[in-house]
Amino acid sequence: MQDAGVALVRAFNYITDEVDSHSAFEAVISMFNRVPISGKLSVGDVVKVLEKRFPYVEVSSVLGADSSYDSNRKQGKAYYEQTGVGPLPVVMYNGIPYQREQLDPDELETTTMQKILETTSFYQRAVYLGELATDHDVVDFIMNQPNVVPRINSRVLSTSRTYLDLSNTSELTIEMEADAIIKCNSVIPSGGIRHLLLGKC
Repeated sequence: MQDAGVALVRAFNYITDEVDSHSAFEAVISMFNRVPISGKLSVGDVVKVLEKRFPYVEVSSVLGADSSYDSNRKQGKAYYEQTGVGPLPVVMYNGIPYQREQLDPDELETTTMQKILETTSFYQRAVYLGELATDHDVVDFIMNQPNVVPRINSRVLSTSRTYLDLSNTSELTIEMEADAIIKCNSVIPSGGIRHLLLGKC
C-alpha cells in the first residue's frame, strides 16, 4: 500500500463500521496531526493511528489490496468511468460539469456565483407567478419541470424492451437506394443500405 489517500479512506470506513463515523473522523484528525508543517500524509501516519487505536486488528486486512473497506470507492470509480465526463477533477452544478477553464481558482468562485444567480432567478419568477409558495415542496416542484428526468423514470428503469417495427420497409428501402444512387453518382448493387451504413459510398 503506497497511496495514502486510499489508506485513509479504508481506515475511515473500517473505524466507521467498527465504532461510528464520529470516531472515524477523530482518527482522521489524529492522522493529519502527525503530518509535519508543509508535509504530506503518508501511509505510515495512517498505520500508526490504526495500530494505536486498534492494536488487535491486522492492519493489512484493513489497508491491503483485498480490503473489504474499499467497495464504495471502487464502485464510485467504476461509475465515474462509465459517465465519460473526462479527467478529474470534475465539478458539477445541477448535474452539468464545469468547463476545464472554469476550474481555474480565479474563475471558479465567479462562475459558481453566476450559476447560482441564474438558478435563483428561475425560482424568483416561479414565486412571483404563484407557481411556488411557502406551502409547496420545492423538490416536487423541481421534479415536475419538463427538463428534469424523474428519479423513478419508467422509460429508464423499465425492463421491457420497445422495438421499432421495420417489418414493412420495402418502399423505404427502394427510396433509400434510389437516393444513394443519386448522391453517390454510381450504381449500388444489392445490399445498398449495407454499403451506406459501412460508409463505402
